[in-house]
Amino acid sequence: MAKLTKKQKRFCEEYIVDLSAKNAAIRAGYSAKSAADIGCDLLKDEAIAAEIDVQMAELSKRTGITAERVLLEISKIAFCNPADIVKLNLDDEKDREKASAIASIKTKEIPTRGGGIAVEREIRIGDNKIKALELCGKHIGLFKDKIELGTEGGTIKVELGGELGEWAK
Repeated sequence: MAKLTKKQKRFCEEYIVDLSAKNAAIRAGYSAKSAADIGCDLLKDEAIAAEIDVQMAELSKRTGITAERVLLEISKIAFCNPADIVKLNLDDEKDREKASAIASIKTKEIPTRGGGIAVEREIRIGDNKIKALELCGKHIGLFKDKIELGTEGGTIKVELGGELGEWAK
């Protein structure tokens, strides 16, 4: 493997900070004017890519942040059902399934004039669950942000889905 210069090593160290090739190139001392191009070129270098992989693995080991752990935590949020945590007095399984959309429940006990206690609940359906489900879906390839092009027998085959796919037939 080719030996890296001090500047290239510094680029690798800076790249793992925010995964921005342009910013890493600037912080490593390359020209700000051409940092985007330089950063892109540096990432294509096999020795630099290998060094970044080593540094990323070391960082993951030090922090305990792994793809598996992150996905596990996201899945906890995505599939959390408050009915598993708080007694909600649900009538049937359909109510229990609907409860899985709840992000939070605030409960307030209010004394009544007759000496009893009324319970007021504020239920919120939050974005954190939707975002977690989106991330899980992207991980398993459920949502495609790109159209993938491939070749078969020397020709390019493009597969389109949804309304656009129907239009193209």
